[in-house]
Amino acid sequence: MSDPIIITYTNLLHKYHDTNAKEVKKFVEQHKKDEVFVRRAKALNELFALKKDLVDL
Repeated sequence: MSDPIIITYTNLLHKYHDTNAKEVKKFVEQHKKDEVFVRRAKALNELFALKKDLVDL
């Protein structure tokens, strides 16, 4: 059984530390028709940006 796609996406963010990384964008493109994933990915991207801002302080 494979992980849910949002878990795979989260793992990609942890691996590449960038929502604009080529591999991350490719994954989003592959799953762009999944409305639930897109909604959750957007929320996760916002959290990731907040975390990055806090770390860069």
